[in-house]
This record gives sequence, structure tokens and C-alpha cells, in this order.
Amino acid sequence: MYFGCRTPDTDFLYREELEQAEKEGHVTLHTAFSRIKDKPKTHVQHLMKQDASQLLLHNGAHLYICGDGSQMASDVEIALLESLKEYNLSWLIQKQALGCQASAG
Repeated sequence: MYFGCRTPDTDFLYREELEQAEKEGHVTLHTAFSRIKDKPKTHVQHLMKQDASQLLLHNGAHLYICGDGSQMASDVEIALLESLKEYNLSWLIQKQALGCQASAG
């Protein structure tokens, strides 16, 4: 699960619940914070690019994206498309463009 916000202290919604879900093994939590003093901005799409090989190659995996539709959504889509191309999964892009359900088989 990828979660991004400006700072962990002020707008990390459902922090306790998400951290508990990770402790219980329900999710692997990846957090991105864009406004931590003296640290570079990190956004969800940066973490997704970094984790692309793990993110894209799990058979039967589902990907749900929530967040700011005006800015974040397009950046995440670009990161996913770049990762698909990098890992030679262009067939998936073509199937999605045709409205087909994605599967490797």
C-alpha cells in the first residue's frame, strides 16, 4: 500500500490503522512525505518507480490508487506506464487501451 501526504505529523490519515494492518501482515506500507524539513520531496510515484519490479510482476495482484485526482493521478499513471515499458510489459498497456482485463495468460 502506498500512502502519500505532506507531513507524517499533520496529515497521515489512518496512520495507526495502517501501521497496525502492516504489523498484522495484511499490507506492506510504503509512505511518501513531500514536506519534511531538510529532506527531499518524496511522492508516491517516486516509490512506485523504485519498487516497479515488485509492484508489477505479482500474478493476480490488484492495484488501487486513491488521492488527488487533479495532480497525483496523472503522475502515478505516468510512473506506471514507464515501469510497464521498462519491464517489457507493453502488452498490458495495449490490452488496457482496448478495455480488456489484464492477465499474463
